[in-house]
Amino acid sequence: MSAAIRNSYPEERAVSEAARRFCETELNDTVSDRELWDRLRRQGWVEMLLASDTPAPVRTLCTLSVELGRMGRATPLAETVGPILELRRLVDKVELASLEQVVEAGSALAAAVLGEGSEARRETFEENDNRAEGSLLNIEHWDAAGALCIIDVNSHRLLWCLLPQPGISSTRAVGFAPWHDVRLSAVPVRALVTEHGCYWLHDLLRLAAVGRAWGAAQRSLEELAAYVAVREQFGQVVARFQAMQHRLANLRIVVDAVRGLMERAAKSLDERSPVAGLHVEALCCYAGEALPQLALDCQHGFGAIGYMEEHAMPGRFRRIHADMARYAKPARAARKLGAHLLESEDGAAYLVQRIQLPTTAEDFRLRLAGWLAGYANSPEGWRNPATTHFDRGFLEAIGRAGFIGVTIGKEYGGLGFGALEQFAFDEEIQFSDAPYYGFAADQVLAPSLARFGTPEQRAQYLPLMLGGKAVFCLGYSEPNAGSDLASMRTRAERRGDGWVVNGQKIWTSLGTHGDYLWLAARTGEPMSRHGGISVFIVPMNNPGLTIRPLRAMNGEVPCALFIDDLELPAEALIGNVNDGWSVITHALAQERMMMGGFGAKLAMHLHRTIGALRDARADRSHKSDDDLVADIGRFASQVEASRGLAFAATLAAAKGDATVEAAISKVFSSELHERLGEAAIRWIGPDALLAGTAPGSVLAGTIAHELVMGIMYVVGGGSNDIQRNIIAQRGLRLPR
Repeated sequence: MSAAIRNSYPEERAVSEAARRFCETELNDTVSDRELWDRLRRQGWVEMLLASDTPAPVRTLCTLSVELGRMGRATPLAETVGPILELRRLVDKVELASLEQVVEAGSALAAAVLGEGSEARRETFEENDNRAEGSLLNIEHWDAAGALCIIDVNSHRLLWCLLPQPGISSTRAVGFAPWHDVRLSAVPVRALVTEHGCYWLHDLLRLAAVGRAWGAAQRSLEELAAYVAVREQFGQVVARFQAMQHRLANLRIVVDAVRGLMERAAKSLDERSPVAGLHVEALCCYAGEALPQLALDCQHGFGAIGYMEEHAMPGRFRRIHADMARYAKPARAARKLGAHLLESEDGAAYLVQRIQLPTTAEDFRLRLAGWLAGYANSPEGWRNPATTHFDRGFLEAIGRAGFIGVTIGKEYGGLGFGALEQFAFDEEIQFSDAPYYGFAADQVLAPSLARFGTPEQRAQYLPLMLGGKAVFCLGYSEPNAGSDLASMRTRAERRGDGWVVNGQKIWTSLGTHGDYLWLAARTGEPMSRHGGISVFIVPMNNPGLTIRPLRAMNGEVPCALFIDDLELPAEALIGNVNDGWSVITHALAQERMMMGGFGAKLAMHLHRTIGALRDARADRSHKSDDDLVADIGRFASQVEASRGLAFAATLAAAKGDATVEAAISKVFSSELHERLGEAAIRWIGPDALLAGTAPGSVLAGTIAHELVMGIMYVVGGGSNDIQRNIIAQRGLRLPR
């Protein structure tokens, strides 16, 4: 049957669909755990996972664990498959025969990881002359086990024995999960030294547990979204309340963040990557705290109905908490990840490792990274990149090098690449600390001009944008129209063949440097909202435009623009009259993708801060305290999640629409930017707030600068409250 499964479902998506069909058709509340295992085995899932030609067994195992978690169920898949796969790499077929025969006979394997008991109790285990003594705690699936595997990470040994055995007794615990405490007395065992194998097996068990918990969380969110869409309170469905929409949007962000970390960990375990363990630590650190909180929030959303055992929520609540407590152990994961970053030689390099992309995107990334490194080290290179807002010299140089306009078609002078190359571009710009302000608007607007502009407009403006020869500013926000752009009052009226514009714009970045203004104005009826807006290109030296500089917290000089009888020719209009909202939303999607892609910027920020902490520790000859180490681990896991969300938005964009994913990425990354800025100040102390020119300043004043930049990222590109509305209404299909 396993070959049929592989042949029928060769892709990961199809495997997921097959696993879901199996769980939905084969499982119900009357199916016991033992019967569930028998059905998995008879359907060929165990055989497929153990087959030598299964291309990605870890990812397949994770997929099936997710679907089982959606049903609130658990099976000893990882405990059975993992040890056999590992032993196949190390011993001959004869020594494996006993364990494989256990599986062929219909039983499973139980697994214990030494040192993974409760914080209150400790295992007492020792082995001499192939005889085991002691106690093992919180063993799951004991009733279905025909063999016991013991993973001793500290001594790098894998031990196993068949069941039942004289000298083994068990006691079933009463609680959230059917765990057993097992007592061993002079039990004969086989033992094998396998350092990396023990780590791999432990990580596999943890990944499967997070997969189950994530599946339960995903199903809980889906059902909660459906419930609040029909549940009425105070004369309307609960889903119409913004507080409920934002609560569910936050849960969707958590679900997507864990998914990205989980997929990266599974892929690295399949590849047996040297950093697979760090990926798993990051996953357990974030998911171990976020998923139990998600379960609590779902309980609150369901109210009393979800508190009753007749509902599915109590079972999933227990499943999530049991798996996270047994395997994720987020506090321990945070300490281990933080210790690696802070204590290991060049440990923080983990943060700036690139996400593997297809060959074309990787080749482009390498070319761009090489050019950026060369320019940064040249006499023309930027001086203080982290706090430099605008550098026309860099804009012109990167334009001459041909790197602007990654996704613009070659027929328009662009590179003709796709979303993955744009992701590589955005990350490398952030990793290099390049002053991106000069071409950020061009990157956002050029795709919209290529799509909506006339041939004449493309011919006139795209070479300026892509060649770094002109700076474009966004003329969207007004004193009374920020995130609610549809309420703008600046008005453009017909006069002959052209237009006359009156109104005011505010918070226009690079207004003092700009060459052109991308101006949104109302051309329809005053109450026409989205349907009455048009977009124009305006030279910044137009006499009808008055520029008044402002001072922003981050040192930037945005502007207020006063527009008085500003005259424009007919050819200044981009797209159709009153269809400017299509142009605006297209450009805003590009901007949110770019802002959500600041995960690489966060990684660099944390990388630099860890370097400063290491330098301070070396100067003062003291060891970092446990709270600091754990705090760094938690933020590192969130930075990794941020990069995963940006990558997910990129993949969605490659398929056509990343509106929801871009909003999720933008909310998570921008709010993390603020939290990381606050944390860095706690870690460093008051010197973090000194300007770069002040004696004793740390990292040239970049810590305080990044903190205030985070504020702008939260409110820019459409405030995060608006983004949460998008996530709830378009991502979870809640009513407006």
